[in-house]
Amino acid sequence: MKKGDKDRLNISKKEIQQKIINLVSDAWENSYHAGAYLNQLPKRTDCEYDREIVEFIMGFKRALRIKSRIIYACKTEELIEYYYRHQGQYDFKNELMKDTGNSI
Repeated sequence: MKKGDKDRLNISKKEIQQKIINLVSDAWENSYHAGAYLNQLPKRTDCEYDREIVEFIMGFKRALRIKSRIIYACKTEELIEYYYRHQGQYDFKNELMKDTGNSI
């Protein structure tokens, strides 16, 4: 058993995608408020600062600045895969994530 397997909550990639896709889509559509949407992404439950998610957010913002849908889509897939591999460290039941109709 791999180290990450013991923390896995058995959430499918599809479920993770459903929980985050609206946030990243809304950030793309409303680039002026992108930070507000992206800052709602789940953060680690075991520490105050989540370096990995901050790096993903910075990558999304870079893709927005250069208006690259391809990079943005790749970052989205990487984020889904990251969350899937490390799902035991994240709270996907967070109230912000339940309401997928987020609006700013």
